[in-house]
Amino acid sequence: GRVTGPAIYFYSLDEQREGWQSREYRRTDEAETLTETQIFATTMQISAVSPQTEDLTQPQVTDICRAASMALQSSQFLDALKDQFPGSGVRRVTVVRRPYIVNDQGQFEMVPSFDVTITHTVQFTTVTPVVTSTRASIHRV
Repeated sequence: GRVTGPAIYFYSLDEQREGWQSREYRRTDEAETLTETQIFATTMQISAVSPQTEDLTQPQVTDICRAASMALQSSQFLDALKDQFPGSGVRRVTVVRRPYIVNDQGQFEMVPSFDVTITHTVQFTTVTPVVTSTRASIHRV
């Protein structure tokens, strides 16, 4: 349905691998553990929509989009991101674009947006039990 208040939308655009996938092997008497780690850079598009108003005391849609871009570069966001996801970070926030669309009411409406690239690490761990004994036998075919 139609947006009745201001809203911000997040769209994932792409995800690039950074460097090579690393592998770390650890062996104990019971199992062998393989940990594979890859750094990704995910680019997201953030756009804002808001009902059009003539009241200039209310934030306009470009103000909302600008505030979102500034929030993603704030020290509070960066600290929270690193606390929640160690090794992650914000690479860059692009300029705010201001394209117009024709909305569902046939009116031209501005939908400002910007892109942001966030880096993060993904790990997969595989545990394989160690073989402790084998038995060989020969069978007739």
